Amino acid sequence: MIHSREKPMKSLDDFKGVRFRVPGRFVGEAAKALGATPVGIPLPGVYEALQRGQVDGMFINWAIVPPYRLHEVTKFHLETPVYQSPILTLMNQRSYDKLPPEMKKLIDDNSGIGYTKQIGEVWDELTVPAKKTIVDGGGTLYSISDAEKQRWIKAVRPVYQIWIGEMNKRGLPGQKMFDDLLATTAKYGRK
Repeated sequence: MIHSREKPMKSLDDFKGVRFRVPGRFVGEAAKALGATPVGIPLPGVYEALQRGQVDGMFINWAIVPPYRLHEVTKFHLETPVYQSPILTLMNQRSYDKLPPEMKKLIDDNSGIGYTKQIGEVWDELTVPAKKTIVDGGGTLYSISDAEKQRWIKAVRPVYQIWIGEMNKRGLPGQKMFDDLLATTAKYGRK
């Protein structure tokens, strides 16, 4: 989600001249495509950067806002989903291969799509109280129109190709991975 200090981001023009904390390279590329300047700041430093005006806003999930008190240093909070953050639990394949069969079974029985849904539900359950904390603290929740959202999607579309190209450089099937991600998101992601 997008959370900002001084003004809501309601159109592409609103991103011009603003600095946004981004959680990683590709969200940073998307911020640039929207017209903002991406700034990489580790999560523990975001509050102070917002407070000092070193950044004008941030791309961050609802659930992160209350524990880091980020609602104290932001006023405007976009309700329209603009991207989905993957939450991953990963293990090195070589490490997994070294495990005894009973440990592999334990991992296999507690991972996959069922585990993914469970973690997603936990994450989503944190959204309602986070929004309440934001509103109770004086924050403003707002949305953008579907037409404006489509403008943003079109603006960031070139970032998809950057990601696909990066995966291809690593010897991975970038386009196939991207297509699989879109299919999974369409099936299980937010609408």
